Amino acid sequence: MLIRHYDFPSALPEPDTQEDSYTFLDIETTGLKRDTTILYLIGCGFHTDGGFHIIQWFNDDGVSEPEMLAALRDFLASRPSPLFTFNGESFDIPYLNRHYELNEMAYRLPEKDSLDLYRALRPFQALFHLSRGTQKDWEAFLGIDREDPYRGGQLISFYKKYLRTKDTDLLDLLLLHNMEDIRGMEALLPLTACVDLLQHTFLLENVSLSGELLPDAENPGADADCAALTEKEAADIRHSQYLTADIRHPQYLTAVCRLRRPLPKPLQVTTAFSDMLPQKTADTAAVERTKTPALQPAPRRIDRADDFFSLSIAGDRITMRVPVLQGSLKYFYPDYRNYYYLPEEDRAIHKSVGCYVDSRFREKAKPDTCYVRKEGLFLPVFPEKKYKGIRTGPKTYVDALPLYKHSCREKLSFVELQPLATGDPEVFNRYLCDLMKEILIADIHKNAG
Repeated sequence: MLIRHYDFPSALPEPDTQEDSYTFLDIETTGLKRDTTILYLIGCGFHTDGGFHIIQWFNDDGVSEPEMLAALRDFLASRPSPLFTFNGESFDIPYLNRHYELNEMAYRLPEKDSLDLYRALRPFQALFHLSRGTQKDWEAFLGIDREDPYRGGQLISFYKKYLRTKDTDLLDLLLLHNMEDIRGMEALLPLTACVDLLQHTFLLENVSLSGELLPDAENPGADADCAALTEKEAADIRHSQYLTADIRHPQYLTAVCRLRRPLPKPLQVTTAFSDMLPQKTADTAAVERTKTPALQPAPRRIDRADDFFSLSIAGDRITMRVPVLQGSLKYFYPDYRNYYYLPEEDRAIHKSVGCYVDSRFREKAKPDTCYVRKEGLFLPVFPEKKYKGIRTGPKTYVDALPLYKHSCREKLSFVELQPLATGDPEVFNRYLCDLMKEILIADIHKNAG
């Protein structure tokens, strides 16, 4: 077994927290099949005081695999830092663990305590318009140059030839490829800020409301102040720790957040509200509008063509703009059998009270008539979504807040802006993170289509 050590200036400032400290791992093999190929090179990199150190274990005689595996085991035992790989969860780690098993060694690499940058960046490949997502593609995206011109598969024949000839030029090529893979991973470390976007590890700094209420297309003479906040609501929002600016006739909510680490490249996404809806909801939105009773001022639907969600990230600054629904929505009681519906008032009341209403003016409530109306400002709460590695998950953080809808069968819900924005900051932060994911999913899905 041949061992090589290298010291380089770090491409980045030395991590100042254990959370950002990694052991970079990359291996070279004679093929992808774990049981019939040879492990011929293991490389590891880690940050030192002001520098970056790489160690390589090379199978120079074709039979040194057990020594290499033992050396890696002992090395990792002395470094508790999580592993940093590129496609390591699918290839490097399973391959190494299988070869520990084949060599009857009890050690196994942990698969959960690692960061696979390939998997973490997969959702952002489309967002940054990369046709492929290889390590060299991401290096080129950040303007990182390589001396090594070869792909891993091309080096297999070089290694077999080296075993026969011991040609030092071939050895240098084999070591160079692995070394630059590890240095490249270190240079790609700033891209881990993308992971922060998906884990709500950002700080909400400010939220503002701005814009003018659009007139109702079907009732242009409607009072433009019908959806304005009450004075108490306005005062609550003005004195919240986040919200600023004029809120009499808001149309858009703009949230400004700070990432823990800056994104190395700017990202801008704009998507129509209709692109963020489940397809069934988008297709039936017009039908549902016609079912809405006309006893109240019609709400401004936020699935209009002129409504867009936008997301802009520059450095560590995130700016997100969200259309706000202004008008009347319905809260549907879940136990409709215990309610009466009052057609004249267009609302449901509990039977304990409704029993005193003249039977001519009441009827048994049904699921789609068991509601009360609410006037105000609302933000959308989309159904759970998962696409290309981005997942929003259950919206349990809004369980304590009433959810409003246009109709009981509609999957899209809304939450009142005022209690969401002035309540628990963690709840609002998680809501914004899910909304950010939904904007990203909509953009990826649109580009894929």
